[in-house]
Amino acid sequence: HPEGTTYTLEPKVDGGSLSVHYVDRKLSMALTRGDGTNGEDVTQAALTIADIPKTLPIGLPPTLNIRGEVFITMSQFNRLNDELARVGRDPYKNRRNLANGSMKLKDVREVAHRKLSFMPWQILGIESAPGFLSPDAEDPNIPESVKLTTMGRTGLEHSQALEFVHRLAHTRQPQCWRVYDKKHLAAAIEHNRVLRAELWEKGMGMETHGIFIKLDATEHRRALGLGTKSPRWA
Repeated sequence: HPEGTTYTLEPKVDGGSLSVHYVDRKLSMALTRGDGTNGEDVTQAALTIADIPKTLPIGLPPTLNIRGEVFITMSQFNRLNDELARVGRDPYKNRRNLANGSMKLKDVREVAHRKLSFMPWQILGIESAPGFLSPDAEDPNIPESVKLTTMGRTGLEHSQALEFVHRLAHTRQPQCWRVYDKKHLAAAIEHNRVLRAELWEKGMGMETHGIFIKLDATEHRRALGLGTKSPRWA
């Protein structure tokens, strides 16, 4: 990777894969991973998850795809098991299986009752505009329209796009940690061990299985391309 490359470090959440499609900036369809080729339509269940934006603002492309993981926090898992214990039923054993099974329920009221969470890890359809330096997505003094568009093209890199999705849903989610230059990666990975234990798992109730390290810039991702089973930039 060239000197000065920016990386993102993200939690690898133990959940079920979900692909959320938007048409005319409205949530149109949500699909599970399925068999890897054909996913199951779980749109109605996805509409109950607070972390998933139901509409997108003007300025974003009308067609967009957000991929991520559906999971259940430890606090909600314990709440549901307490409810089962009060009526003499066996507790749920596995959070991942519970989240996946919940998405397939036909009773959307029950899905909503389980209070599932969603952690995005890829936004398809947002590309950096050539020659356009994206303003910092965290700067409250810059209007969203300026952050997002220039001549109809969006200007957000990967980490900024994920942070923007979190803000759209008004939910508390862990931010991507941006690391500037690979010489700082080793220290960042070690620090993420603390984040994983103290913030993601203990503080936010997320079950994680390590971290993802990705290139942040779209141009660097394009240069490396995709491998046979996974992208070369992650």
